[in-house]
Amino acid sequence: MKLATAAAAAATLTFSVAPSFAATTWDVVADYAGNANTGSSVWQYGSSQNSVFTRFTVQNTACIISSGLNCWQSTNPQFFVPLVAMNTTASTLFYANSVVHPNNVLNLHPGGSQNGSMTGGDDIDTVVRFTAQTGGSYSFNGFFQALDTTPTGVRIKAGGNAVNISGSALQNTLQPGAPTNFAFNSLLAQGDTVDFVVNRLNNYGNDSTGLSLSVALVPEPATWAMMIIGFGAAGSMIRRRRAVAA
Repeated sequence: MKLATAAAAAATLTFSVAPSFAATTWDVVADYAGNANTGSSVWQYGSSQNSVFTRFTVQNTACIISSGLNCWQSTNPQFFVPLVAMNTTASTLFYANSVVHPNNVLNLHPGGSQNGSMTGGDDIDTVVRFTAQTGGSYSFNGFFQALDTTPTGVRIKAGGNAVNISGSALQNTLQPGAPTNFAFNSLLAQGDTVDFVVNRLNNYGNDSTGLSLSVALVPEPATWAMMIIGFGAAGSMIRRRRAVAA
């Protein structure tokens, strides 16, 4: 009975510590469903023109093809784009003649010029934005991948600063079928943003680009120390109770 009481007490202590240190994580694909895409959302989908971010306001469950895609789009798209699209099926989708869209990435497609031409006019990037809900150190891991025949460029900006991608701090040009991996940590204040951008580079045709991304809030060293102390205290309590019972 005493051993059972000791174990229960230790479990109580352990679980009283653990919730405070549970990992806080986000996933760009898994979190897509149900996201209202508001100004307070962790993930925001939109476009950028002349460095001005504008959230998409139209959610379309039958964009490009009749079923299988869920898209966030602008109010006045040119040929369906710019957009951010999720493959809602259990397999790879093939659409728009040449797009190959697995279900483990979002499709970010940049926009066309205001005059509707395939080249020239205004640059309209497509952006997936992560917003820090609290201050701390964040770990980012993921990849960009070309989903169509003529990918252009991608870039990442954390808190307004360019992040190095495969040797280029400003922009990386994708190769068809070859993922471009990235992994970095960033110290963010509450409300700071990290943008994942697909840039049409004056030609937005056949520029579907996949994004896979996971984000974790990294506990501070002092937090880890407190957790270790908590588990150590639980172990000490068990040992003392066992000694008393013996």
